[in-house]
Amino acid sequence: MTSMTHARYLISEGWGHIFSDGVERITRWAYDRVEERLIALEIQRTAGFAPASAEAYADVQESVRQNLDLNGIDTDMASYFDIAALPNWAFASQVPKWR
Repeated sequence: MTSMTHARYLISEGWGHIFSDGVERITRWAYDRVEERLIALEIQRTAGFAPASAEAYADVQESVRQNLDLNGIDTDMASYFDIAALPNWAFASQVPKWR
């Protein structure tokens, strides 16, 4: 649940994640504190960021939920931050609500 001291969204534009193939890739994502779910996810590829597959979405969402204090910001981590409105890239890569 969103508190008065935190914005609705938690954004990362440089989260390193090790996928099931053992390769670490840079991701960018948006987590909605009200809906308590990852709502946008892209993975950095050779040609830039691209939307993630359903499998990657599930994997990264699990990692985000396990590794972040979603009620606050760990000041030692510079790879994510609070934001009141989604960045433009997040609109293009939003994940369907059913996920």
